[in-house]
Amino acid sequence: MKTITSNGTDDTAQIQAALDGGDSVVISGKCLVSQIKLHDSQQLNGSGGILQQLPTYKGHMITLADPTARDWHIQNLKLQGTWTGGEPTYSTAININFETDGNTHRGVIQNVTVDRFGGNGIVLDKTPGTGGAGDNLISGCQVYGCALHGFVINVDDCNLTQCISGQNMKDGYKITGWATHMHNSKAYMGPVGFEFSNTQGNLCIGLEFQKTNDGPHQIAFLWNGVDTDIPTLEAMTTSRFQALMSQ
Repeated sequence: MKTITSNGTDDTAQIQAALDGGDSVVISGKCLVSQIKLHDSQQLNGSGGILQQLPTYKGHMITLADPTARDWHIQNLKLQGTWTGGEPTYSTAININFETDGNTHRGVIQNVTVDRFGGNGIVLDKTPGTGGAGDNLISGCQVYGCALHGFVINVDDCNLTQCISGQNMKDGYKITGWATHMHNSKAYMGPVGFEFSNTQGNLCIGLEFQKTNDGPHQIAFLWNGVDTDIPTLEAMTTSRFQALMSQ
């Protein structure tokens, strides 16, 4: 495990050199970065550290070096973007795009806070036409103030628990993967809380959507773009929804 302290200008190269050399990395204090790429079985750990997006960089901050990588961990970090409003820049804090190879991936994103990126907050995606890329965990994460969605889950068998999506400009959670398990997670101050599209077999327990006082177009649940009640959503998606709250 290698500890990285900022050089004061651009810390991308020293962080990536450590990862490419096979080390896991601990971020000490605030480091300035463009894009970081993780390999198999590596940890990117903040222990309270911050990765600050370089002001001139508009791409994704954290991705995989190899789309078949497994057993990686991103944890205990704050990821700080530079979006201040206006048009999206499509810059995402964590953008994991799997190319499945017949195995589960077992990636973990835990205790990560994302703030003000010009695209989405946290994305798990897969190459079209490939398998499910399952058994990933997102736990205790918070996404605030992004130009698009808070969380985007387009892989199967993902577990998402105790997360918060707030003040994002699109969906709090956009779910298109199958068999997503969501527990005790919240969306607030956004146009849509939870959107499910062409997905089946989900288990959702203890989800909460909190409306603001002055937003007329706030919807707790969408199914394929349509405002949907829970019995219809369960029937259409062969899913179970329990202990929900919309206020």
